[in-house]
Amino acid sequence: MKLSSTSIGKVLKVFLWAMIILSVIGLISTYLFVYEQDFFLEHMLVIDRFTVVLQLGVNLISIVLYLIWIYKVHNDLNKLDFQYPITSGGALARIMIPFYNFWGLWNIYSVMSKQLKKRTLTNELGKQLGVYLPFYFILLVGSRFLNVLLNSEEFAVGTGGESVWVWSYGVDLSLTIAYLFMFTCITEALNVIIGHNEKSEEKGIA
Repeated sequence: MKLSSTSIGKVLKVFLWAMIILSVIGLISTYLFVYEQDFFLEHMLVIDRFTVVLQLGVNLISIVLYLIWIYKVHNDLNKLDFQYPITSGGALARIMIPFYNFWGLWNIYSVMSKQLKKRTLTNELGKQLGVYLPFYFILLVGSRFLNVLLNSEEFAVGTGGESVWVWSYGVDLSLTIAYLFMFTCITEALNVIIGHNEKSEEKGIA
């Protein structure tokens, strides 16, 4: 059996790294804008504008890739384990339905962690995923909270609340890194399971 999530996963990983690099540039640029405006205007303004546009495009593409990947991951999990409790469509519903997705995102990865811990071969990866999940969720909530603040008049540029922009970029960067760790756990676990199944089939044939 070939994993359907492998190809899209490789592309998503590239975009996750691109998001991290652009977030680092954005964090540095924002810090300079807040605390070293003269240097920012002289050396970083053009770079910042280009980065913002590029980051928007990369983020939008990453969202589409993520939805396709998570759908295919659950398709793989259901083929590898007929008792897996979440379908591909159910996973997308947990992510895409407003308000419901607040619980849904936690549910997807907590269930995945529990299922991986049941297998001896993926027990450690399941534990790792379970450790990363709370950090990911806290950062996700923090990111959404900071974005709400940034959209309010109180923290608009020029009102004295510019440091919140620095915090927002820092949290978003940490969130992407946390998700990259989770992504790595999931892909490694799937590869371990499929590798074990292939070896078992070869022994059966022999």
